[in-house]
Amino acid sequence: MGSKHFVPTKSHVASVEELFDSYYQVYYQPLKGFATKFLRDENLAEDVLQEVFMKFWKNLPHLDTSQSLKDYLYRAVKNQVLNTLQTKSLQIIRHAEKLQEESCSGTCTEDKVYFSELNELVTKRMEALPEKKKEVFQLRLFEDLSNQQIAQQKNTSIHTVKTQFFQALKAVRASLKGYLQ
Repeated sequence: MGSKHFVPTKSHVASVEELFDSYYQVYYQPLKGFATKFLRDENLAEDVLQEVFMKFWKNLPHLDTSQSLKDYLYRAVKNQVLNTLQTKSLQIIRHAEKLQEESCSGTCTEDKVYFSELNELVTKRMEALPEKKKEVFQLRLFEDLSNQQIAQQKNTSIHTVKTQFFQALKAVRASLKGYLQ
């Protein structure tokens, strides 16, 4: 992920705009590849980058450029990817719950079968997760606890919680691959 391009710091450029432009030009494509690797969707990856670069632009005048801005951007993309994956998972779960709750006549049989299969896949994959990952996944999605709350409850670090949730989400998502199209 190392760049062969010189990326200036605030002391090398006349304006924040120049600094932003240089980081955008050098890191946009590598960050897009990084986000796409996890999201498996270029459009979603571009949405993530748009959000990250908007925040980067807003925060750039206040960032400590003695710290690596490249690291900042990769961390920001990773966090935005996690947020996006969580949102997508919640949308799938809510859609599945909505399908279940709808009272249908015979025309909804296909939806009921779809929901039943989807629910069975999620449940099986969730049950197959290692215990700690399963607990974190359930606390995040079904009890709507924050990473901080889970970390305090489990007496562990927020980083560990985020990692366990991301790995659990990735495993569940992989088992739903045929249903997410």
